[in-house]
Amino acid sequence: MLSFIKKNRVLIIFTIFFAMLLFQHQFLWLYHDDYGYASLSYAVDIGNIGHEYGILDIFNFLGQHYLQWGGRITCFFIECLLLRFGLPIYRIAQSIVILAIFYLIYKLVSKRANISDYKVALLTISMYGFLEIMIVRDGIFWITGAVNYLFPLLTFLLLVYFVETNKDKGKLFFVLQILLAFFAGFSHEQTSAMTIAFLGFIIIKEKILTKKFNIKKIVTFIFALVGFLLLLFCPGSYNRLGSTSTFEGMNIIEKLDFSFTNLINGFFSEYNGAFLFIFFLMILYISIENIKNNKNNNIIIKIASFSNIVIVLISFLKRSSNYFIFMQGLFSNSIYHVLILFVFIIQLCLIVYSLIIFIGKKDLLLINLFISSLASISVMLISSYYPMRASLGFIIINYIILLVIFCKFFEKNKRLRYFNYFLVAICIFAFINYGTITKGYYNNNFVNKYNDNILQQSSLKIKQGKNIKKIVLKKLPDIAYSGDQPYIDGFEYIEKWIKNYYELPERIKIVYE
Repeated sequence: MLSFIKKNRVLIIFTIFFAMLLFQHQFLWLYHDDYGYASLSYAVDIGNIGHEYGILDIFNFLGQHYLQWGGRITCFFIECLLLRFGLPIYRIAQSIVILAIFYLIYKLVSKRANISDYKVALLTISMYGFLEIMIVRDGIFWITGAVNYLFPLLTFLLLVYFVETNKDKGKLFFVLQILLAFFAGFSHEQTSAMTIAFLGFIIIKEKILTKKFNIKKIVTFIFALVGFLLLLFCPGSYNRLGSTSTFEGMNIIEKLDFSFTNLINGFFSEYNGAFLFIFFLMILYISIENIKNNKNNNIIIKIASFSNIVIVLISFLKRSSNYFIFMQGLFSNSIYHVLILFVFIIQLCLIVYSLIIFIGKKDLLLINLFISSLASISVMLISSYYPMRASLGFIIINYIILLVIFCKFFEKNKRLRYFNYFLVAICIFAFINYGTITKGYYNNNFVNKYNDNILQQSSLKIKQGKNIKKIVLKKLPDIAYSGDQPYIDGFEYIEKWIKNYYELPERIKIVYE
C-alpha cells in the first residue's frame, strides 16, 4: 500500500485536487449574462428558443454575434454548447479545465526544480487557493467570465507545452500545435496578445541563437496572428473596445492616463493582495541575489536591483496604495501620469533584466512567459475599464515563474530543511482561502437551487396553460459570493435573459423577497 502511494503520489494529489474542484463547483450557478448566452439571446435576436436548441442554432447565434457584437465566438461556443447539455456538465468541464491548467503548471515547474515531485505538486495546487474572491467571482464562478478569461489559458499553456516538449514528434503534433495557436489567438484579446508575444519571442530568440528562422515556429505564429486578426477586426469588435462615449471623446493622452489609472488601481487592488505579496517577495529575493552575485560590478544590475528593492519596500510600507499607485498619486496632471507610465515601463524592463540575470540564458522560457503575461495586461491600456478578472491570466502564468524561483531558493542545502515549513504555511493559507470562498457560495446554494426550481416549475405550469402573473423568488444571503442580480439597481435588465432562459412570457412579474 505504501509503495503504491509513493509511486502514485502525484496522481493522488491531483485526484484530491480534482475532487475539491468538483465539490466547490457544485455551488456554481448562472449569473448575469450567463442566462443570455445559455438561451442564445445575448446582444442579438434569433428568436426566443429557451435553453433547448441544436448546434445549428448555436452557429446562427454566434454568426450574428460576430457581425453585431464581438469576436470572442470560440469562447462563447464553449459556453453555449456546455450549457446546452446542462449546468452539471459545465461544472465538470470547468473543473477539468482548472485541473489541466494546474497540472501543466506542475509539469513545467517540476522539470526545473530539484524538489520532490509530490512537494512541487502540493505547492502547485496550493496556488489555486491564492486566487482571492474577486478574481474567483469574476473569472471563475461567473461562467461568461470563465470561458473568456480562464478557458483560453488552457489553450495557451498547451501551446507552451507543445512548443517546448514536442519539437520533432511528427506531423500530428505540428498540426495540433498550429490549431492551438489559432484558437489561442482567436479566443480573447488578452490571451491573443500573450500568444503573439510568446511565439514572437521564440522566433526572435532562435534567429539570434541559430542565425536562421524556424519555419514551423513561423507557421505557428502566422496561425496565431490570423486568429488574432479575426478576433480584432470582426465587424462587432469595436463595440467591445469602446464602451463609453466619454472615453471615446478623450484625446490619446487622456485615454492613456484614464486606462492606465484603471489598470494600476485594478491590478494592484487589495483583492490581489495574496498574489502581490508573494510576487514582490520574488522580486526582492532575485534582486538581493543579483547584488550578491554581481562579481563584475555591473552597473545595470545595481540600478535594476535598486529599482526593484524600492518598488518592493514602498509597496510593503504603503500597503493601502502600493508603489505604483503611490507614485501616480504624487501628480494630478495627466501628462505627468503618462511620463510616470514610461518610468514604470523602464522599471518593468529592469525587472525582466533582473529575471534574465537571475535565471540565466539557459532557460529563457520563464523570461518569455513573464513578457507574454505583461503583454496580456498591456492590452487593457486600450480599454475604458479594468475588471478584476483581467488579472487572471497574468497571475496564472506567473505562478510558473514564482514556483520555479521558490524551489530554487530552497534547493540550497542550508534552506532545504525549511521547505516543509514553507509548504505547510502555503497549504494552510490556500485551504483557508479556498474554504472561505467555497463556504460563501455554499451559503447561497440553497437559495439558488430554490429559485431555479421555482422558475422551472412556473415555466412548466405556464406551458400547461395555467395563468401565472407573478413569480416570487428569494434574494441571496451574501451577494459577495455571486454574480450581479436583477434586484440590484442598474441590473434590472438581467430579468429579460432569465425569462428567455426559462421560456417565461414578458408579462410575468418576477419579485425578489
